[in-house]
Amino acid sequence: MFTFLLAALAFAETPETAVESNVSFQAALTFADGHSVQGKVIRVERGQDVYAEQGWVDSSAKLLVELEGNGTAADKPWTDIASLDIKYGARGDVDCLYESEFTPWMYTCTLKTTSTAKTTDGKSWEVTGRHKWKFTFVDGQVVEFFAFKLPARRQDTDQDDTIGGDSSENAKLYGELQAEAVEASKKALTKLVITR
Repeated sequence: MFTFLLAALAFAETPETAVESNVSFQAALTFADGHSVQGKVIRVERGQDVYAEQGWVDSSAKLLVELEGNGTAADKPWTDIASLDIKYGARGDVDCLYESEFTPWMYTCTLKTTSTAKTTDGKSWEVTGRHKWKFTFVDGQVVEFFAFKLPARRQDTDQDDTIGGDSSENAKLYGELQAEAVEASKKALTKLVITR
C-alpha cells in the first residue's frame, strides 16, 4: 500500500501532468449569478482566434489586454490590470451576422458590453480586445471568459447546401442565438480584481 501511494505521488508530480506556469498573481472573479472564484492564477491563455475554436496561445506577446482611453490605445499584460468591470446590454443590444465561408454557414450573435479596466497606474480604459481568455488557478480551477462582448455562435444545421438548395439567412437561428447570448450574460463574468 505504501509503495502504491509513493508511485501515485510520483506520477502526480511528473511534468506531463503539471500545468506550466506563465504568471503569478491573486485574482477574484465575480459572476452575474453571484458565484465567485478567487485564488492564485498561475497560467493565462488567450484564444488563438476570437472564440478559441482553434485552440489557445500562451506567448507573452499574445497575452495583452487591448485597451482604449483618452484618445489613445494600449496593450497591457494582466499584471498591469487592477480591475475589470463588465456590464451587459439587453436583448436589443445584440448584433448578429453569418459567415458564409463555413459550411454550413456560421451564425454569431454578440451581446454588447460596457467593459472598463483600471490599470495599476490608476488610469481607466475601455476594453476593446474580443478574444476569449482562460485563467488557471493553483488549485486546478480553470475559468474561461470574454472581457469584451459576449458571443453566442452556432452553425446552421438546417441549411440546404445542395446545388439549388435554400441558402437564405436563418432568422429563427438568429433569434435563438440572441436569446442564448442574453441568457449567457446571466452567468458571465462581471468583475475581476487582481492583486499582487
